[in-house]
Amino acid sequence: MEKSQLFAERSGRFEDKKLIISVHIPKTGGTAFSEIIKLIANRILYLDYGNDIFSATALYRCGQQIEEPFESITEELLLGRSAIHGHFHIRKYLERFPRASYITWLRDPVERLASHYFFWQREPYERGFMTDPLCNRVISENMSFLEFAELDEVRNRQHLFLKPVGPGYCDFVGITEEYDRSIKLFQRLFCPEIDITPQLQNQNPDRPAGGYNIESGVREKILALNELDLKTYQGGLDRFRMLCDKVGI
Repeated sequence: MEKSQLFAERSGRFEDKKLIISVHIPKTGGTAFSEIIKLIANRILYLDYGNDIFSATALYRCGQQIEEPFESITEELLLGRSAIHGHFHIRKYLERFPRASYITWLRDPVERLASHYFFWQREPYERGFMTDPLCNRVISENMSFLEFAELDEVRNRQHLFLKPVGPGYCDFVGITEEYDRSIKLFQRLFCPEIDITPQLQNQNPDRPAGGYNIESGVREKILALNELDLKTYQGGLDRFRMLCDKVGI
C-alpha cells in the first residue's frame, strides 16, 4: 500500500482508540512505558518482541497470560481496549490494522546510542548480554562509543522503525527528554480516567542528569552518521509539541 493510501485509511480511527499499536524503539523509555500499556489493555495485550533475547514475547487476555497464537484471537482486539507493544517495525501491522492508533517514543539520536552502548557495558556477562552476537562483538573488541556508533547495525534505527510513514503518522509521540510531560500527554489522549505515575526503568546510574558526557566532536560525528534519525527525532518533536498544544499541556 502506498504511503498516501495509508494516511487516507486512518480517517475516523481516533474516535474509540480500541486498538493501540506501540512501536518500542530500543532505549527510548519503552520498557517503563510497557507497564502503562499493561494497565490500559483490558482485553488483549500482545507483547511482540519476536526473537529478542532480552525481552519475552507474550500474549494476555483480560490480564491473564495465554498460550494461544496471536493470529487466532485477532477478532477480539476490537471488543475492548487492546494493545500490541514491542520491538517491531511499524510496517509490520500497517496494512493489517490501518485504523489502529499507532504510538511510539523518540530520543535524541546521540543520547539513544549512548544509552544503548553503556547499557551493554554494564555487567554484560552477568546479565547474559554476551549471547547477543552484536553485543558480544562490541564487548570482545573493546569498542569505543564512536566505534560502536559507526556500525551499520545501530545507525538510523529510529528512522527504520517508523519507515515508511514517520512520526507524523502517530497519534502519540513521546519524547524521552520530556518523559513526565509525555506521560501526561498520553494519559490525556488515551486514558484520562487512570492515574499514572511516571517511572523510568533501566536507567544508567552513572549517567549525568543533563545527559551523557560525550567527547568534543564525537556528537557531531554521530549526528552526521544518523541524519535520518535526526530528521525523525525533529519530526517527532514537532508532532509532540503540536499534540501538547492541542490538549493544553
